[in-house]
Amino acid sequence: MAYVSQGGEGPPAQVQHIQNILLDRLICASIEDGADKHISEEEYDYSVFLCGNQRPNVVFSAIVDFSKFHSKEGVMRFSGRADDELRKIEVVPDYLSHAEGSCLISFGNTKVLCAVTLEDKVPPFIKGSGKGWITAEYALLPRSTCVRTDRESIKGKQSGRTHEIQRLIGRSLRASVDLELLGERQIRVDCDVIQADGGTRTTSICGACIALGLAIKKMKIRRNPFKHLIAGVSCGIVDGRVLLDLDFMEDSQAEVDANFVMLETGELVEVQATGERNVFNDNQLMEMLSCARNGISSIIAVQKEILLGTKLN
Repeated sequence: MAYVSQGGEGPPAQVQHIQNILLDRLICASIEDGADKHISEEEYDYSVFLCGNQRPNVVFSAIVDFSKFHSKEGVMRFSGRADDELRKIEVVPDYLSHAEGSCLISFGNTKVLCAVTLEDKVPPFIKGSGKGWITAEYALLPRSTCVRTDRESIKGKQSGRTHEIQRLIGRSLRASVDLELLGERQIRVDCDVIQADGGTRTTSICGACIALGLAIKKMKIRRNPFKHLIAGVSCGIVDGRVLLDLDFMEDSQAEVDANFVMLETGELVEVQATGERNVFNDNQLMEMLSCARNGISSIIAVQKEILLGTKLN
């Protein structure tokens, strides 16, 4: 059974109209016309995404002004969402037959498969301590992106980005679990991105929490080691506006990009904030934090619906 967060079934007609206009402006000249104007790589990739991931047999003869979809005067994001609105969340629990816990989670067009494996052993550095351990692995599948991403196993090493993200996922999950109550067991969490449209690391954390919760339910442990649910969400500043849960196009245009990870208690586990194209001040940071906190509260409500049977309002 799939759990779907409240929200519309698709972009409103006005947004669909804008998408059509955008495509008309992008796909406006055939190769024979010999058009020589250019758009950015991010804009090209997003146009490919709009075309159903099929690269059109055209070149682009006009530079698209993406900022008009993020104007301070307007209230519309390209997706039709409000500034503080999450993408539609969909979760299919127990997606895999063999994993102790699993789910397929989607935030809009970002889709991540999360699976949990339980092992009756721990890493050498905590052996004999009576404590358990949680570790994570993260990967982008080759066609999760607009342009094929080579498998890192073929390259013979993981990228720095992959190391960073899987360590973030592991840290986040360990913060939500009492490792002593877990006992000397290791839990491995695999997060495989099958489609990427921004926010893959935070989507992985949200899905990993659900998969872990489902796995713990099946474990024969006297006391539940799960202390608190945990979730993450991206937040950024685009054209001077604080936006929640950035998709790929917004992320590629962001002046400031941030990720927040929180427990259901509201306590922070991780904050990552970077001035990509501009600096930011204390007030903007606190505005992003507040926006993220509200978003994470909604995400945790979805997690509770699945793991605890608590219905959404």
